[in-house]
Amino acid sequence: MSAGHPPATARSLDATLEAAWLNHPCSPIDTAAMAESYLIAHPAAPPNDLVFAHLIAASSNVRVAETSRARAHLAKARSGLSRSTSRSPAFQRLLQIVHGVHAALHWVERDLVASMVSFERALSQPDALEPSDEHYIRLWRAITLLGLGKPELAFRDLLIGLEYFRFHYPPAHALMAFNVGATLLHAGDWDGAESCLRMALSESGRIGMPGFDTMCRSNLAYCLINTGRVEEATLEINLALAQNRRELLLFRPGDVMTTVAENLIETGHLQEATDYVFDALDAAIGRDYSMGVGTAKWNQGRIAVEQGKVQEAISAWRVALWNLRRHPHLTQFWKTALAVSTLYAARGDYRRAFRWHQRFHASHRRWQDTTRDVRLAYSQAMLQMEAIRRERDAAEAERISLLQAKTELEAVNTELQTRFTEIEAIHDELREQASRDPLTGLLNRRNLLPTLNAMLEKNAIGKQNVIVAMLDLDRFKQFNDKHGHVAGDQILAAAGHLLRDFFRDEDRAFRYGGDEFCIFLPRTNRMVGEARLEAFAQGLQDLLPRAPDGSRSGVAVSFGIACFPEDTMQAHELVALADAALYKSKRRRKEAAAVASGIQH
Repeated sequence: MSAGHPPATARSLDATLEAAWLNHPCSPIDTAAMAESYLIAHPAAPPNDLVFAHLIAASSNVRVAETSRARAHLAKARSGLSRSTSRSPAFQRLLQIVHGVHAALHWVERDLVASMVSFERALSQPDALEPSDEHYIRLWRAITLLGLGKPELAFRDLLIGLEYFRFHYPPAHALMAFNVGATLLHAGDWDGAESCLRMALSESGRIGMPGFDTMCRSNLAYCLINTGRVEEATLEINLALAQNRRELLLFRPGDVMTTVAENLIETGHLQEATDYVFDALDAAIGRDYSMGVGTAKWNQGRIAVEQGKVQEAISAWRVALWNLRRHPHLTQFWKTALAVSTLYAARGDYRRAFRWHQRFHASHRRWQDTTRDVRLAYSQAMLQMEAIRRERDAAEAERISLLQAKTELEAVNTELQTRFTEIEAIHDELREQASRDPLTGLLNRRNLLPTLNAMLEKNAIGKQNVIVAMLDLDRFKQFNDKHGHVAGDQILAAAGHLLRDFFRDEDRAFRYGGDEFCIFLPRTNRMVGEARLEAFAQGLQDLLPRAPDGSRSGVAVSFGIACFPEDTMQAHELVALADAALYKSKRRRKEAAAVASGIQH
């Protein structure tokens, strides 16, 4: 299918407004003016068209951070929909777009949680949306996911949109390429980021958004700094500031000033860097932008190191880490933790150096885990896209020679879209398989400590207890040896099924290995936890399948628990304490059985 406007459907509205909506992310100022002119010139237009015009004006104003104007238009759009008695496909489409624009407005106002809730509502009925609607909403959601420190989720939304707009609306392709580049920056894939940002820069002439060219250059400069190409970064920064300084500093002051400051530090201009760092810090504080504060403090610490002020550097980096934890940016976080560790080591304070090095390793490991899928998916996607492009070129050549372009290209488009969907499904299936035990359906041991650490951090904020329990199936080995592995697997599968059904959605159950299981119970004290586990143990004995010869299995449950924060605040220590308690419980059970047996004799 050639690039151009999508065909009209039952959801389509006024053609002029449809064209403006398609163009609004790329030229928000012009589109906002056009939508407002339409409202003035057509006061008696159909109600759905008037709502659509208000939504276009609202979304365009969101793009340029005119939040008060955006909120006013959004309120009028909501009011128009509330008065409507129609439930046509066009009405349903507008209802979903309202949620999408509201989500984007929350993002600009830095309320990321509310933004994600509205995005889920906007995408809850994808069949009600036009393809371009869905991809624009996914674009905003991806930007919000980046702000939440989830590049692996953002990347999926962006990659789908990148290919869609490449063939359907090239101006929006440049916008998608820029955001894919920004995602790859978060993932530390400097080559991929540079490629996408240069692609966006080459197509920036199609974008009518103030400062787009300079935002591309500032992000490209950050990429070049991190690959040691300081001279190239200096050139890009100078071009960015020379071309559109006022608009750039208006829309993204903290980010740009931080990049400029980092470049000045690399080139030894510390006094100028200091000025930019303070400006970036003021801008970030004014926007309540934790990541901006964190990156500015990172640069402030680097300047202090260059000036020999070690304690000042450590203080700045501690503040940086606090803000980077609030607004996740794992790349900057582990770089800062490593720098603090290096400073302490240089001072001979090896105890603190070791502690900070452990934090560096933990955050670097999280960063690798978080971004591995992004980097792998991008590499695979680039190969796949290249193959797709070669196939499309071949199809186009064949179309010209045989005069059958439309039929052949539509067939290729359908096939390639199917392949893309299949690849996504395979990736999802592989990720699910890697995280679960196939026999019991429970989470596997690989995810145990990361899941527990996250749960402890969450519950520590509200000073809530977390119970960690280790469970073991008594006499399972004897049963397995006597009746065989098939019967034993039935016992394990039944235990896994009951673990999934018996406990709450917020609880987490793992197969620890063999006939051992581990359970996390948040917001549960020791007494309640023991009662629930006793009930589970009794329920399991009642539900376990019988042996092949019809006899009862004889398998019972022993368990041991540890309580956070009462016993310890460390995840691995909680598991170890629960395991020790389990074996103590098993010993007591055996001793009691032995005493009972002696009494009977």
